[in-house]
Amino acid sequence: MKEGRWLLLIHQLPPKPDYFRVKIWRRLQTLGAVAIKNSVYALPFSPQASEDFQWLRKEITAGGGEASVCRATFVDGLADPQIESLFRAARDAEYGEITRAAEKATSSAEIARLERRLRDITTADQFGAAGRKAAEAALAAVKRQSVPPRKRANVTMKQTWVTRPDVYVDRIASAWLIKRFIDPKARFVFG
Repeated sequence: MKEGRWLLLIHQLPPKPDYFRVKIWRRLQTLGAVAIKNSVYALPFSPQASEDFQWLRKEITAGGGEASVCRATFVDGLADPQIESLFRAARDAEYGEITRAAEKATSSAEIARLERRLRDITTADQFGAAGRKAAEAALAAVKRQSVPPRKRANVTMKQTWVTRPDVYVDRIASAWLIKRFIDPKARFVFG
């Protein structure tokens, strides 16, 4: 008999606490699993997927739920091409989010976050979703448009900085920031 192509996680979560249900759902999303039925999630079989589902099963049972992991071949009902299309649709939706977010990104921090998210999605994209090219193009375009931060001129200022009397934490922190980022040869007067 042919070994199963799919790995299934079948679970029943406790109704409370709500955060536990959300936590498990997010973990399944992170793994790239798709819902075949309510509480039945699939991944293409691989040793890594098996390990991921085993850890998730332990987490579910530790949280008061029930879970089983099995390797399966679909004989009737869903066919392999239909399951593959579920994976492609899920990844296309994620790629679409990246594309839309890239069009609105304004900071280098946002762009870096989107690049990390794109890497995670492409790792989970085992069936070549079509939205990948659009997401990569949108991210590349926003990177080209973003202007690198201006470099500070290497000017020795030697300024005297004056602040209120008495040395307190906030004034020491301000002095440190000025010395570190603005004027390395600064002098300070507390008075």
